[in-house]
Amino acid sequence: MLFGEGYWDNADEVHARLRDRLGSPWVVNVMLPGLCPVWVLGGSWESVRSALADRRLAKDVGLVGATIVRKRAEAGLPPLDGPLPAMFRQTALFSDGDLHVRQRRLLGENLTADRVQRMVPRIEHITDALLAGLDLTGPVDLVREFAFPLPLTVICELLGIPEVDRDGFRAMTAALMQDDPLVARPASQAMQRFFADLVAAKRARPGPDLTSSLLDAGDQEVIDHLILLFVAGHETTTNLIANAIEALAGTGAWDDLAADPGLIPRAVDEVLRHTSPVRHATHRVTVEPLAYGDVTIPAGELVMVSLASANRDPDKFDRPDEMRPHRDARGHVAFGHGPHFCWGALLGRREAEVALHRLVTGYRAARPPGPVRCARSAIMRGPERLLVTLTPR
Repeated sequence: MLFGEGYWDNADEVHARLRDRLGSPWVVNVMLPGLCPVWVLGGSWESVRSALADRRLAKDVGLVGATIVRKRAEAGLPPLDGPLPAMFRQTALFSDGDLHVRQRRLLGENLTADRVQRMVPRIEHITDALLAGLDLTGPVDLVREFAFPLPLTVICELLGIPEVDRDGFRAMTAALMQDDPLVARPASQAMQRFFADLVAAKRARPGPDLTSSLLDAGDQEVIDHLILLFVAGHETTTNLIANAIEALAGTGAWDDLAADPGLIPRAVDEVLRHTSPVRHATHRVTVEPLAYGDVTIPAGELVMVSLASANRDPDKFDRPDEMRPHRDARGHVAFGHGPHFCWGALLGRREAEVALHRLVTGYRAARPPGPVRCARSAIMRGPERLLVTLTPR
């Protein structure tokens, strides 16, 4: 069952069973753990892509929050004890219309392709330093030792977060992405305090960092977007890098990429498609009845869109359950589609390309067979731990 006990480590199998049972596209109404009932739209790449761009699915945070409160009451669940976590703020992730356009412009003008390209040498240096520090006498947990600290360091440097303040962010970001507000709220409050202090420090002494570039906006808007940038720019990229290692380590594709590193950008796209680091796009609300396949979802319902299932649609991708690093997978929806397409896609992609290039050209890799344990998140998909034996080439 979707979001049931066996879902988290076997999501793609669950999506395939839903496709077999319900057809494609498929729709289910299930309980989102810790929150409320939600409609999940999935299966068909074409239908998912259309839904992501459909303005009848609103992302305004006030509407999303009010709908969550109402759906909990209708389901007989107790009211939430306090406000929704910090991810539910009026940022570019949870806004529509003119406000959304303005907020995306604010981010887009300050996280340009040129800025990302200028970061690449620094990303390479951070990657090399992390790999040089690994203890290769036995298996290494490449989530803890590599896939996590690489994007953490990159996003901290981008935002101008002092090195002394970076400890403890993994637990905080992991908690913030939990579906249960009782878990996410303390992390949300801690992040609010941290970024309020950071904004005050940057107003007193601006620098070349992204935080200083955003200070034309009001304090709370800057704080909310910094939290969004930090989590979206860190957790998702950690998952992308870890998913790539999980999929490729110990396979012939690892050596194929070492022999022809020019294939790495294509391999990263295939990882994004095959093992999407974001399972579902974040919450939306139907502002009028919405037909999806053979089902009409009433107005006023909470909706999530399954990116992972669309990326395994056999009508779009040949033998979609196979990982083919040579495949042209650029049609995937791992970064979303439409007005809310991920504005940090280029940075995440560059980090993954650098990480994979350094790994495959520098090391042979072996990983114990069998599945890995993934975080229990309806939104994110990534291994909690990934033991790999690396041997220098």
